[in-house]
Amino acid sequence: MTAFLPLDATFVATVVFIFGLMIGSFLNVVIFRLPADESIVWPGSHCPKCATPLTAWENIPVVSWLVLGAKCRTCKMPISWRYPATELATGLLFLAVYLAFGLTFQSLFLWVLIGLMVVTFWIDIDTMLIYDQVTLPGIALGLLYSWLIADQFWFSLAACLYAVAFLMLLNSLTVLAIGEDGVGGGDMTLVAMLGAWLGLQETALAVGLSMVIGSAIGLGILFRRWGQAGNWQPFALAAFVTPLAYVAGCFLAVSPFGSSEAGWWFGATLDPMVRLAIFAMAALLGACAGWIYMRTAQDEGRLMMPFGPALVLGGLGALFWGGPMIGWYMQRLGS
Repeated sequence: MTAFLPLDATFVATVVFIFGLMIGSFLNVVIFRLPADESIVWPGSHCPKCATPLTAWENIPVVSWLVLGAKCRTCKMPISWRYPATELATGLLFLAVYLAFGLTFQSLFLWVLIGLMVVTFWIDIDTMLIYDQVTLPGIALGLLYSWLIADQFWFSLAACLYAVAFLMLLNSLTVLAIGEDGVGGGDMTLVAMLGAWLGLQETALAVGLSMVIGSAIGLGILFRRWGQAGNWQPFALAAFVTPLAYVAGCFLAVSPFGSSEAGWWFGATLDPMVRLAIFAMAALLGACAGWIYMRTAQDEGRLMMPFGPALVLGGLGALFWGGPMIGWYMQRLGS
């Protein structure tokens, strides 16, 4: 993709970063007002506690928060660290897009995607909801991007459909296992949005990464809850299931990587990284079995955890490192 103008790279990077900070400041408004069903345009920026309008110098991204000591100038109520964190994260992500794709039309589109993902990340954490006002326009823009810029429209459309079908299947399995939905409708529109932007391979990678991230976070929360409650049965079950799942995983995984007749039972012929990945997935399986056991035997209540943030992180991983990661995996498969 050809850059707009031959400008000094350091100067452009600085401008892009500052621009990202400013967009992040606006995204803070969207994150706060969209769930409250308020206009994102009017009134202007104000303290959420005392409603005092903010002056221009109080609206400088990150800097104003530091200068004010993380407190409102009028009511002295604390200002959440999330405001500067969102601004800084958006600035860094905008900069990462520029460094990866240059000052191009592709970067302009991808900056829109970054904004949609940042908004979804925080709103889902706050409300356990993913808003169609964010994802549906994101799907349309993603398909437009795939048609005009990435030249993969049909692959992106297929990725939308396949990703949604996969999550529907996952939700059906969850219902069969524990009698409750494990995937929300908002998660399906979000994964469709990722499919529209990323295409088939990167979307598959994004969903896979998000499942690992989400499972790790969720199991960490569960382990903490079990430990605090002194309920060690799930740990014992996980410890029992993990080695069995590891052996089964070796059996299933050994064929594509090649093996000898001896030693495959313990994955001796597999690459160390492959064995580590199989063991990690087996550990997750064992812990999930422990979770199902806890739910059916003791019913300590439903654990609610938003999956949107994990999908966003998986999507970012696929966007920036999808090519190398897929290439490494295909090389391991011998393709």
